[in-house]
Amino acid sequence: MIALVVNTKNEIRRVEYDPPHYDVIKEAVGGWYEHVHPMGLERPYSMMVNEEGLLLGLPMNRLGSELYGTPKHGQPIVGDIVFLKDGYDGGEPDVVGMGVSMTSSSPRAMTAANTSTAPSTPLIWSWCRRPSTSPTW
Repeated sequence: MIALVVNTKNEIRRVEYDPPHYDVIKEAVGGWYEHVHPMGLERPYSMMVNEEGLLLGLPMNRLGSELYGTPKHGQPIVGDIVFLKDGYDGGEPDVVGMGVSMTSSSPRAMTAANTSTAPSTPLIWSWCRRPSTSPTW
């Protein structure tokens, strides 16, 4: 399975893993995680965020905060985030990895199959509900 991790510097990395995904997500976000459906991200995509990030004093994740609607309600997303797709595993609702085409369709977002970082976030923005813009703060 494939997931995209976006750190607080807006660097993207592709993570390939075998189920179960719990330890992979926990390591990627740096602790316990929460499944979030931001209003700025089209379904079936979702984010996994550090559940205790504010308590731990993690830095704000601008992309995650913009998608979550922080400018409207003031609650930021902090720390690294993991983008996954909602789906079914064994007939039960769960998060599932993204297909290769979803993580490599934009040459600017992913320049190679196992790229550690990318220069910008056009692929992520293409999943958003509104036109491609940068965060406003």
